[in-house]
Amino acid sequence: MIYKIVSGVKECYCDSFITGPSNEPLMVSFYDRSSQLVRSIGAGIILDKKFSFDNRNYTLSDQFEVFYTQIVRGKEKFTHGVAFSTALRENYLVTMPDTMQEDLYYHLMNQYSLPLLREWMAEIQKAMTNRGYLYRGYKGAVYGADHEVLCRGRAVRFSELHIYSVTMDEEKLRAMVSRLLQDRKIWITEEEQKPLKIENMDDYFARYGSSIIRNLENQLHPVTGLDGEINRIALKRTRPYPQQAAMINGVYEYFRHKKRGSVLFVMGTGTGKTLQSSSAAEMLYVGKWLEQNPGKTLADAYAHDGIINYRHIVMCPGHLVEKWKESIEEEIPYAKAVIIKTFQQLIDIRNAGRERKNGKEFYIMSKDFCKLSYQRVPSPKKMGTRCIDFFHCKDCNAAYASQEDGCPLCGSHNIEILHSRYKRTGMICPHCNRLLYRKGIKMPIGELYDEDNKDTLPLTSFDFASETTSNEVCFYCGEKLWVPYVKNINTEFGYTPKEIPWVRQTFWANKSKKGKKHTGYYAGPKRKPALFMGKS
Repeated sequence: MIYKIVSGVKECYCDSFITGPSNEPLMVSFYDRSSQLVRSIGAGIILDKKFSFDNRNYTLSDQFEVFYTQIVRGKEKFTHGVAFSTALRENYLVTMPDTMQEDLYYHLMNQYSLPLLREWMAEIQKAMTNRGYLYRGYKGAVYGADHEVLCRGRAVRFSELHIYSVTMDEEKLRAMVSRLLQDRKIWITEEEQKPLKIENMDDYFARYGSSIIRNLENQLHPVTGLDGEINRIALKRTRPYPQQAAMINGVYEYFRHKKRGSVLFVMGTGTGKTLQSSSAAEMLYVGKWLEQNPGKTLADAYAHDGIINYRHIVMCPGHLVEKWKESIEEEIPYAKAVIIKTFQQLIDIRNAGRERKNGKEFYIMSKDFCKLSYQRVPSPKKMGTRCIDFFHCKDCNAAYASQEDGCPLCGSHNIEILHSRYKRTGMICPHCNRLLYRKGIKMPIGELYDEDNKDTLPLTSFDFASETTSNEVCFYCGEKLWVPYVKNINTEFGYTPKEIPWVRQTFWANKSKKGKKHTGYYAGPKRKPALFMGKS
C-alpha cells in the first residue's frame, strides 16, 4: 500500500510513519522526485506543526527536526526526508525486550543526576510501571515499510522495537528510589549502614580522607605519584614550586607512556600555567634525549645549542602572545620564540620540512589568527581643517547637530547637511571627507562652535588608540571607521599598495614593568613612531 503525507496544499509519498504509545507522531519518512516539494513538507512539519496521513489529521505538540538527503538509483533521483520528534531524546525509551533494563539504566543516567546501580533496574522498572511513569500503551504502530535499523550493533525492524513513554521528573525519581531503599528492595550494600556523625568538612576529611584517597587511586589509576623535584630539565631563571614540579613531571610521564593524547592544566590565574606548559614541552624532549644517550648527564644536554631540536606551536589570546614569547625565551635555554603574524611565515615553516634541525623552536599565534580572522585598524588616514557641518531640515528649516532618526522638531526625513562658516582641525572621514566627531553627541547647534567644550571638538589621532563605540562610525555618513589590518598583495599592472599610517605598539603598563598594554598610534606619512605614549 502506498501512503501519502499532506502538509497544507503539498503532498508527497510516505514510506514509514511511527506513532508513540498514545498515537502521537514520533517519526515520519517521506520522499519525492521534487526536492522543493519534500522540503516544503518538512517546513510544514516544523512551522505549522500539523499534517495529514492516511486521511487522518495530526497536530504536533512537540518540536520536530527534519533531515534531508539526495538518493540516486540508476538514472532516477529523488529527495528523502526524515522528521523526528525532539521528545524522543528525553520523554521516550526506545528498546527491545532483551535489552530493556540496560537501556532503561542508560536513559535514567543520561536524563537525571541521581546515581543508580545496574542491579536496581529490575525493581526500578517494576516501580515505574506500577506508578505509571513507564507506559507502553497499545496505540503505538508502524505504518508503511517495516525498515531495518541498527540497534546495539544488530539489525532489527521497526515493528520489533518497543517504545515507552517516560513521564517522570527528578523529584519523582528520588522519591521512588528512596522508598525502594527504605523497603530494602534495592540496596547499596547488604551490611547495615550507620548515619554519618560529623561536625564540619574538616572533621569529615579527618575521618574519611584516607579512604577517599584510597578509593580514588583504585578508580583513577594515576600514571605516577606526586614528584615535587625537577631533575630532567634546567630552567634559566625560575625554580618551579613543588606543586608546579609535580604537574610538569606528571605530564612528562603521561606522554612517555601514552605517546599521543592531550593534557589539561585546570588552574587559576597566576598559578604558572605558561611556565609549566613550556617546561613540560622542554622536559619531554630532554628526557627522551637522556634515555637515548645512556651515560650522558643534564649538563651534556645543555652544553651548547643544537643538541636537542624540536618544534612547538602555541595558540593563545591575542593580548598574551608577547607574554608567551618573553616567558619562553627567559626560561628555556637556547629557545627561539617567534610570533606568527602572516601566512607567509607558515609557508616558510612548511617549506623548511619536517626535520627539526634549528634548535628549540616555539611558534606563537593568536586565536584570531588561527580562526583566519584579523586585527582592525582605523580607516581615516589624514588630518585636516574643514568647515563644521550641521543637519538642516528642508521642511521646518530647523538646524541641529545631533544624530536623530529624522528632524527632532517635525520628524521629517527630508534632511540635508550644510557647511557653517566655522572651521576645526581633526581626523577626516575617508568616505564623506568631513570632520569626524564622537558617535551619539547631542547638543544645540550653538554649542557645536564652542571651543571650550571638549565634547564638541573633532576626533584626533589620539582618539583612535583603541576601538570604542565613540569612534566606531562616522558622525555624518555612518560609515564604519575600522577596517581589517591586512596586507594588499595585488601588485599587478604596476599597482603599489598604499602604506597604512597606523602602527600597533606595545608598552609597559607600570613602572615596575610587570604588565604590558597594546595600542595603536597614528604615525602619518612623515611622522616618527615616537609620537604616542612614549618611545617605542
